[in-house]
Amino acid sequence: MNNIGAIFLTGYLIFSLLVEIKILRSKLISPGQKLFNSILIWIIPFLWGIIVLNLINPTKPQILTKEKRKSRSFKFSDNWENLTGLGGDSSHS
Repeated sequence: MNNIGAIFLTGYLIFSLLVEIKILRSKLISPGQKLFNSILIWIIPFLWGIIVLNLINPTKPQILTKEKRKSRSFKFSDNWENLTGLGGDSSHS
C-alpha cells in the first residue's frame, strides 16, 4: 500500500471512530437509529459521517430581540406608529 492510501485509510478510520463515538453518546436518537447510523458510517465512507454529524449536533437556540428583527428586515418594520398612521405627523391632528 502506498503512502497516500495509508494516509487516506488512517484518516477514514479516525473520522469514522469519532463519528461512531458521537452517535453512541447522542441522546437525540433512539437505539435503533444509533445501530442504523453506525452501520452506514462504515459502509458509506466520510459522506454519511458528515451527514450524521450535522443531524445530531443540537442547534443553539437564539433569542430574537427587537433589534435583531429590525436588522433582518426593513429597519422600520417594527415601528407600529408609522405602520398605523399614528407616527407623529402633525397633519393628522
